[in-house]
Amino acid sequence: MNLELPSRQSLGLLAPNKSRASILAPMRHICDSIADDAESRSLAKKRTTVYLTKKNARKARAFAPAGQSTQMIVGATPESDYQILNLSAALYTHLSLKRVFFSAYLPVVPDPLLPATDAVQLNREHRLYQADWLLRFYGFNVSEIIDEENPFLAPDVDPKANWALNHLDFFPVEVNSAPLEALLRVPGIGVRGAKLICRARRQSTLGEAELRKLGIAYKRARYFITMNGAWGGSGVDFSREALHARLSAPIDGGRHGRRADRAPAGQMSLFETVEVPPVLPEASPDAATAREVAFAAQRRALEAAGTATGRQAAATEPASVAERSIADGRKTLDSPLLSVA
Repeated sequence: MNLELPSRQSLGLLAPNKSRASILAPMRHICDSIADDAESRSLAKKRTTVYLTKKNARKARAFAPAGQSTQMIVGATPESDYQILNLSAALYTHLSLKRVFFSAYLPVVPDPLLPATDAVQLNREHRLYQADWLLRFYGFNVSEIIDEENPFLAPDVDPKANWALNHLDFFPVEVNSAPLEALLRVPGIGVRGAKLICRARRQSTLGEAELRKLGIAYKRARYFITMNGAWGGSGVDFSREALHARLSAPIDGGRHGRRADRAPAGQMSLFETVEVPPVLPEASPDAATAREVAFAAQRRALEAAGTATGRQAAATEPASVAERSIADGRKTLDSPLLSVA
């Protein structure tokens, strides 16, 4: 069930045939059905009674085994990132959604109700996905990522790095002893990398070489960690300004299409670049006419060069030398290695 837009007002303005109640009611029904199905299956597994009846060979499929997701358009209405992320967190908490998808608004046709924005919204979409990842996998709350005083995500640094820059008192973190929750807060260390660190440090002390082998983005993480007491960001001032300059980088959106700001104006059509395929020389009408003319000339030449005996033999024998010569000539002219002008 697609939520479409982040607020009731925007939904009524751009999609008046839909309402929040008509969208949230089926989502709540799906959530309750998934919960009931999971509860009944867990009770069936704990059943101790033995039935002598033969089990069905085909197992009943779980109700919505992949869960449910939704999607909302970003940038077509004036809602802030703070409102969008709070709405996403509420959907995860109250309706147990698996994922919320964000779709950046890109103008196709002019309309007085729609803004005339372009590829900037794609960068905003990218930051929202990063913040959404922090909510689902890294243990962050919306209040830690964004607040009402600064309702939009920073465009130059990702949300995790922005949190780290605002909480330098939490860092540096010792990778050889810090808990998993603390490692997940370090920019450059993902969920998989944090688990690998916890597993590898049981065997040996971790340094720069070991962290690089584990796939850690050491270029970013070194400013926020210590390795057996040694700080990885030596030579750099441990201040917000200095670290912000090291971590800020423009989003690489690709080299093609709208993400590269090379979008064609207006809506594309399926028939804009369609061209009539060229006719092959062997199949063109001119080539067929040329072949018939050549065959006729060959017949006349053979008839003029034939002797009286040849003409008499041609009249009595159907398969004469002249006809075989004509047939051989036709085969030669039909050969794809020979082009007839």
